[in-house]
Formats: sequence, structure tokens, C-alpha cells
Amino acid sequence: MMTLEPIPFNLHAAVEEVAELLAWRAQEKGLELIVHYPPGTPRHVIGDQGRVRQVLTNLVGNAIKFTGQGSVRIAVRIMEQVAECSVADTGIGIAKEDLGELFQQFRQFRRPVRGGEQGTGLGLAIAKKLVDLHGGGITADSELGRGTRFAFRLPRLSSDELLRQTIDDALRRALTRQASVSLVLIGFEPAAPGELLEELAYWLRRDVLRQQDLALRTTTGLALVLVDCQPNGVQAIAGRIGDALRAELSRLQREAALCIGWATYPTDAADVGELIRLAMDRKQ
Repeated sequence: MMTLEPIPFNLHAAVEEVAELLAWRAQEKGLELIVHYPPGTPRHVIGDQGRVRQVLTNLVGNAIKFTGQGSVRIAVRIMEQVAECSVADTGIGIAKEDLGELFQQFRQFRRPVRGGEQGTGLGLAIAKKLVDLHGGGITADSELGRGTRFAFRLPRLSSDELLRQTIDDALRRALTRQASVSLVLIGFEPAAPGELLEELAYWLRRDVLRQQDLALRTTTGLALVLVDCQPNGVQAIAGRIGDALRAELSRLQREAALCIGWATYPTDAADVGELIRLAMDRKQ
């Protein structure tokens, strides 16, 4: 029985990892493998990261298999309520009469592949089941001789819902280790555009925070989830992060005043809601 373990994860990183994993296969066939993840696009979604990677790996692997020349393009669009990943190729395509049965188990189609490589016919059926388990959907558009485009959509939480889910997941993991979880909220005056917030969140994850910590864009600023910090040192850590952010804003030739609040579970708060409220109340 297929099950999911949905948690907040970095969709951008998952896409890049799948592309890196399969790049050698594309290079072997002389294909261009393209990843299009527009700047400023939110990077975090809720889902089972391993299962989403499995779906992407199947779709990209099939695209490479059935493309003799040209390119395979992975693209991501984040809309208000859904995240869409698509894989488009310039391959041999699928006949329109076959599209309706494309996701049935053991169903194969008359698509010539070098060396007789065919597969089991299970990959697309499993991909559909995994997307369905997420509450999403998967579609295919194709024309013989002109290529195929698969797209799957996953429901997306708002930035505030994503923050609550992220903290909730961190608290569950912390309980098993008897660790603390600290929340640092950072506001900007004047309000920073979404593209800048995404850039700063990525920079913090890459250059400032530890591997186990998270930086997320919120509706009005940034939220940092810090795991297993000493509660009496969180204020000082938040201050140093604020200093690093101001230096980065200066480097980017952006001006903004920062207001920073923090709180720690279980020292300051007993649940997610109280943790967020206290961090917001302390913003200064």
C-alpha cells in the first residue's frame, strides 16, 4: 500500500537533484536538459519529497528515453493554490487515441525506442497514483512526431499555512529528540517584494543557517525555524542574523529597516500558535 509522509520541502532543490541525476543520460544522447524555475518563485511546498522526486524521475526518464534529438525541459509554476511541474520533450510523441489509456497499468504504446528498450508500463500508472495521493492531478498532451508534455499539479498552502505546517513538523521531530525549536520572524520596512524575499531566504539557507534550520518567505517577511538552539542564546542569534541580513541588503543596494521577533518551544510557548504569537509580539 502506498503511503505519504507530507512535510515542507524545497521543490526547487528536488527538481535540480532529479536533473543532475539524469543529466548523463541526456548527454549520452546529445539532448539538452533544461530546468526553468523562474527567479522569485516560492521554493517550498508541502508533500512527500521522495514521492515527488519519484514522479519527476519517471517523467524525465521517459522523456529522455523517447527523444532522439532536441531537448527535454522541466518547468515549475507556482500559482495561488497549486504548484505545477511539467516535463516537455521534442520526442516521437504519442497518438491521440492512446492518451486516454496512458496511465493504466501495464499499458504500453507503439513508440519505437533504440535498442528495443520498453519498460514495464507501470511507471506512469504509479506516478498518477502518487500524484492522486497528494490530492493533485496529472495530464498529458502529445502529438506524434512533435513531442509530449506531462504536467502534474499539487495543492499548495498559503505562506502562513506553510509556516504553521513547517513549525508543526519541526516540533514533532524535536519531541522525539527532546530538542528545542526556535522561531525568528523578520519584517521589512518598507515591505520587500516577493522576489527579494525568496532571494534572501535562499541566501540564508545557503550561507548563514545550519543544515537542519529552515528559512521561509512569509506574507510580510521571513521566518526562520532553528532546531536545537540554546533558548537563552536565541535573541543573540537573531541579532547576528539581522546584522548579516542588513549587510546583504547593502550589498544588493537595497534599503530596509528590519524588525525581528523570536520565541522558543518549549521554554516560551507550548504549541505552534503560541510560538508564532509570541515571536510576533516581540518584533522590534
